[in-house]
Formats: sequence, C-alpha cells, structure tokens
Amino acid sequence: MVHFSGKTLTVNGKSLELEHAVADAFEIEDSIIVLFEADARRDEQFQNLIALRSNGEKGWIADLPTNDNSDVYLEVTSRVPLIANSWSCYACEIETATGRIKARSFTK
Repeated sequence: MVHFSGKTLTVNGKSLELEHAVADAFEIEDSIIVLFEADARRDEQFQNLIALRSNGEKGWIADLPTNDNSDVYLEVTSRVPLIANSWSCYACEIETATGRIKARSFTK
C-alpha cells in the first residue's frame, strides 16, 4: 500500500523522505511510480516522473517529450498503460520497465 504527504512516501509501512513534494504515487508491477509536484521545477527541465524500487532506489527517470526547459509532467491520466500529460501538451505512454516514451500524441 502506497501513501504520500509532502515529501514523505510510505510504502507498506516504510517511509522514505524524497527530494520533492509528491503529487501522485502508486504501485505498478514491482515498482513505485512517483510523480513529483510540477511546481518544484527550477530554471531547467524537470524530469518529475520516476520509478522507485521497493528499497527506495531509483529505477528510472521518465523521458520528457521535448527538450524545452519548461516541460514537465502535470498528471498521470492512466496507470495501465502508464500515460502522463506534459506541460508541452503531449499525452505520453511510458514504458514501465525503462521510463522511455512508447508513444506520444499532441493534445492541443
């Protein structure tokens, strides 16, 4: 079971302190998918969708659909398949084993 509050992520009763505030977190297969709050970004591109292993180590960081400094994921719209919407108006299907974009579509 996954719970989060601020920067704290709790998985099966074990808490992890993360580097940014969590907007969403859930389990897929043997990973915990974490979407950090989009407003935590700075002046550079913020890759804010990650997968963690059960021990808290990063498994992958999801690719973003553009190289724009302003790009960031805003929300996860589907867990299976994993689809996230970006600031640059792309809906991206993310490969859950690697964090690579499998497919993307422009939504604006």
